[in-house]
Amino acid sequence: MRCPLSSSASARETRRTGTPSSIGESGSIRGLDVDRYYAQLTPNGVDDADGPQIWIAPPTYVIGSVTDLVRTIAAALDLPPGVVDQAMAHGLAMSRGEPIV
Repeated sequence: MRCPLSSSASARETRRTGTPSSIGESGSIRGLDVDRYYAQLTPNGVDDADGPQIWIAPPTYVIGSVTDLVRTIAAALDLPPGVVDQAMAHGLAMSRGEPIV
């Protein structure tokens, strides 16, 4: 069973300054399927009419922790892992209706 970590918000991320608000357009998802994490990402500014542009999932990627997922997403998007980690935390908080600090 797939369990989304969060759906990213429509807010943009500024790659150069590292200001996180999302790590992909609204069609991007990250989650847990049984015991493996996955991500389907559409980078900001890219039309996702054809679906996600970046697929991080088995068998190509076998990711067993959120830390490894953060690192893999960061590498795929050419971002620092800290930016991805913070963006994922913001996305999760927003999906729960929590305030973003």
